[in-house]
This record gives sequence, C-alpha cells and structure tokens, in this order.
Amino acid sequence: MQFAKATTTGALAAALLLAAGTADGQVQTRNNGSAARLVRDGMGREVRVPLRPQRIVSLSPSVTETLFAIGAGDLLVGRTDYCNYPPEALRKPSVGGIVNPSLERIVSLQPDLVIASADANRIDTERALRRLRIPAYALFANTLEEVLDSIRQAGDLTGRNEQAAVVIEMLQQRMRRIERAVEGKRRPRVLFVLWQQPLISVGRSSFAGDLLERAGAASITDAIPEPWPRLSLEEVVRADPEFLIAPQGQGMQVTPGQFARPGWRQTTAARKGQIVIVEEDALRPSPRVFDALETIFRALYPEEANRLFRKTSTPGERAATEPAP
Repeated sequence: MQFAKATTTGALAAALLLAAGTADGQVQTRNNGSAARLVRDGMGREVRVPLRPQRIVSLSPSVTETLFAIGAGDLLVGRTDYCNYPPEALRKPSVGGIVNPSLERIVSLQPDLVIASADANRIDTERALRRLRIPAYALFANTLEEVLDSIRQAGDLTGRNEQAAVVIEMLQQRMRRIERAVEGKRRPRVLFVLWQQPLISVGRSSFAGDLLERAGAASITDAIPEPWPRLSLEEVVRADPEFLIAPQGQGMQVTPGQFARPGWRQTTAARKGQIVIVEEDALRPSPRVFDALETIFRALYPEEANRLFRKTSTPGERAATEPAP
C-alpha cells in the first residue's frame, strides 16, 4: 500500500509523481520549541510542519525539481537515487530508492521536513517517519493544473511563495498558448507507448492522458477507463495511430527502429516515421513537464508551432524557445 492508491507498479510507479492540497492551520510549537503549523496534504491528512523548514529530504524526483525551480534547493539536504535534475541535485546525499528509502540515512540528515509523493512512496515509509517524529508531507498531481497547484504548495511549505507564483504564471502562459493554438483543429490520432513489452499505454484518467489532451492529441486509448491500459499490437494496428509518442530516460531507451518491426510498421505513424520521443520529464509532474507539452505540440502541429514560436541561440548555448512577437 502506498501514500495514495497505486496507479502503476515497479519502475513505472517511480516515474509518475507529485502534488497535493494544503490548508493552513494555527501556528503551534513543536516539542523542540520551533514554530509549526497544521496543513492538509494530498492524502487529506493533517500534518504538523515547520513554519520555516531548514532541512528538507525529498523522496521524489518531481519534488526535487520543483524545489529547485522555486529557489528552495538550498533547503534540500537529501534526495533519492532517481533525483537527477537539476545537476545541482546530484551534489546532495542520497537516501536510496523511492520505494524503499533508507530510514537510517534520512535520520542521519536530521531533516525537519520530508516531502514525498502520494503515488510512489509507501505508506509504511510515512508511518515510520511519524514514529520518528519527522513530519512527512505527501504531494499528488494527476493533471497539469494540479502540477501548478503543487508548485504553489511547495512555495507555501518553504516560504518561497513569490518565487512559486512567478514560475506558475510562466508555465500557465505556456500552457494557455498551446491550448489556444489547438482549439478547433483536427486532432491527430496518437498512441502513447509507456512500455513496449507488455504494451502499456495511458488512459484519459492518467497524468500523461491529460498531457496529451492539452497538447492537442486524440489518444486512441481515450475511451479506456483504466489509467494504464494494456493493449495488443492487433488493437493498435486497427486503431492506426498517426503518431507514436514514447518516453525515454532511466531504464527506458527508445529508437525509431524499434517500431519498424512487423505489426508496428503497418501503422501510419511507423510508415511515415512519425515517432515522437520525449524525455522522462513527461512522466514527472514537475515544471519540466511543460517542456514535454511543447515537444508533443511541435511534433503534432509543426505549422502552428512555427507560427507560435521562434528559436534563438547564442554561441555555446542550446537553442531556447521564445514566443513569437
């Protein structure tokens, strides 16, 4: 059992992360004399957290990315083996994996707050932390709007409210531009290939399903109620997606040649080479998921993307995307 209902298993669960809902309570005094307050996390639990946390351990890559995005990376004293972005995060000590972090390592870092993922971290971890009198706050997000709210919550927890508001405004603008650009357009049929063997995709009720919807895609699995449906290759061929979208990252490497095998090559997507590879941030409910949103939008609507964006670059720097004037 996990902090919240499990959405997937194994490595997939470790990839899908974040967000919650807070509710300020009265400021109280903890046993050690520091000021604390009651907030409500993504599990609906009341958690007494420090008024001004100074030492945070993150149990989720998306939590880590969010903390750095809002300027709270200096408060981070520990992270998991999977927290690989930004590069500065790798300088922080690791407490082990997501599913089974080392309690001994967590305790040794003397955190005054642990921020976890409601999808990926086990309830047993939270219970153990509670026995050790270390507050654990669970975040949860299943839509891009909830990702924005989780950023707000992280800002509230860390006292970085203004910085979080700036990040949220920027990400909202990026999302709204794409939503307006695809409004009224014919939506290309796509298949999000979460895993190839067995073939697992995403349903409308999943985080990635919301990502596809906002990017202007018509997922061939939209009618399936399960968040992570399994498909046969025969079903895919019958639905004939125009684009195949696949994430890659830790443990998942994708090449277009993988879709040139019998069965796959009968689809319009494979025949035309319309394979969209997105980085693992597509599965992380953090600010970087909006990069994946733009990647998918650009692939599906190249003409609209050319109109909406222009690319600029400087020597030694990667091209940056800016809105067209």
